[in-house]
Amino acid sequence: MDIYLIRHTKSHIQPGICYGRSDIGLAETFQDELKILKTKIPDIENLKIISSPLKRCTALAQGLTATPFLIDTRLAEMNFGEWELMEWRKIMTQDENLYKKWENDYVNLAPPGGETYIGLYKRCSSLFDEVINASDGDYALITHGGIIRALIAHVLNLPLENSFQLAIDIGSVTKVSINGKIRKVHYINR
Repeated sequence: MDIYLIRHTKSHIQPGICYGRSDIGLAETFQDELKILKTKIPDIENLKIISSPLKRCTALAQGLTATPFLIDTRLAEMNFGEWELMEWRKIMTQDENLYKKWENDYVNLAPPGGETYIGLYKRCSSLFDEVINASDGDYALITHGGIIRALIAHVLNLPLENSFQLAIDIGSVTKVSINGKIRKVHYINR
């Protein structure tokens, strides 16, 4: 079984803004990015597609295929709570102590009103395990950088605190294969 983890293309938002769970649309460059992304995925029409409910992912799913796809909330990006739609610079300076505590243990601590990275990990890995147990063909999961990092950590049994050492590019494809108990990451950021 092959599973393609696809990060959405550029979002329609200024750089430096925390927009995790916020439902931001895609940039004006979407059609050009879509053409490039289509060349990275073998025969998308034969894949079962599951998308994050956020429109930057569902719009990408609609652009990639005319076949129906599923939407699953477990693929939504991390909820940054009160930090959503704030500039990261402002977040870091507004309450420097709170930010430093979170930065030092983002796996277990949540931003104010948000969720922890371990919470994100549990919800997306439960979906991933369901997909593996279904064993009914190959899949494409259209999602976000935080989710893809967590899923790679899940596949490779990496400590979550190390997963942010992985750069997951916008509009990239990561390929994972599952063959019984053998799990492999074939490539990241294609």
